[in-house]
Formats: sequence, C-alpha cells, structure tokens
Amino acid sequence: WWPLNEGGAATTAIDYSTNALNATWAGTQSCTGSYYTAGGVLAYSGCFNGTDNDLTATGVTPQSAYSISLWVNVASIPGGSGSKTLFTNQSTTGGNIFLALSESGSGAPGAIVCGFWNGSSYESQLALIAISTGSFQQLGCTFFGSTITPYVNGVASGGGAVSGTALLTGTWTTTIGGPNYFGPGDIEDVRSYNATLLGSQMATIHVTGPQS
Repeated sequence: WWPLNEGGAATTAIDYSTNALNATWAGTQSCTGSYYTAGGVLAYSGCFNGTDNDLTATGVTPQSAYSISLWVNVASIPGGSGSKTLFTNQSTTGGNIFLALSESGSGAPGAIVCGFWNGSSYESQLALIAISTGSFQQLGCTFFGSTITPYVNGVASGGGAVSGTALLTGTWTTTIGGPNYFGPGDIEDVRSYNATLLGSQMATIHVTGPQS
C-alpha cells in the first residue's frame, strides 16, 4: 500500500502495509524538481510525466485471487492508440498482471483495461465507461481465476471470464506508472491485495477516499 504522500525531495515511496516493500522512483523529477505534486486528495500525489519516470518495488507475490486499487487524475486522456500502464506486476518468467488506461486514439478512449498474461496470450477486460478528467478517480481491478472485473469509482464496469489464468511463477517487480510511462498525470493511494475484493469493499475504498 503506497499512499504516495511523501512530497518534497523524497525518492522513496513508503509501503504502509505489513509487507514494507518500499518503492523507488526513477526518471525525471517533473513537478518543480520533485516526484510529487501538492493539492491532491492527500497533501501530495505522485507526479508522472508520461516520458521517463515511474516507481518500482520488488517482493510482491500475486495470487490467482488478486485486486488493485488506485486514484488517478489526468487533465486529458493521453494521446496515442494503445494504453498507458498505471500499475503492473511483472515476473521474471513473463507473468504480468496490470491496470492500464486506454489512450485517446484507441477504440475506447479513457476506459481502463485490467488484464494478465496467461503464459501464451494477454487476456483482459475493458471498463464500459471512460474516466472523468480534471479530478481524482478511483480505479480498480479484481481477479479471481479466469474472471476479471474493472471498477470505476467503486462500481463494477464490465468484466467477465477470459481464457486461462494468470501465470504466477518467477520473481515479481511492481511498477507504478510504467513500464510504458503513464502521464502526464497524478497517482495516489495505490493498493494491491492477495484477495479478490467484493464490490462492497471497492465501494468502501471509494467512499472513504485516499488514505495515508
């Protein structure tokens, strides 16, 4: 659980869960010489430039029941025809579990994509609605075996069964804002769970708001 509320000259994002897997910034400090910007829902949020900065942590080991939640703010949907990764877990054997934002030139601009690599192909589900711009939005994904459900502001949006299950072998690295560099925009209160959150639990995270 990384609130991203350090601010100032900090180059490490503290993991406030019992795992204590702190994340390290890399790339350009794009907000007045800092990796953080003031004025989010929390006092600070992570500032991502869309070019070369992200956060990484090692040691997270996802399971077949898994969930992601984070808050994001963009002034506009990033350009391009693919997607920008907000959060990913990548293993040394090719496994990948991710939450991404569809770019403006894609078939569903501004919709989030939740997915994984099953050992032979990427499998994903697309949210049915686009996120709003200009304010923080809570986005989430839940994974339960071969079922993937995207969430927007605490409400399930689309989702369903896909082919296979996530490849869960190897050593894992968590990346926030990469590896294909989300931005420009801000992220805060990033959480991952080795459990499939219920809809009511995602709704509670949204109602409660970002925590630090």
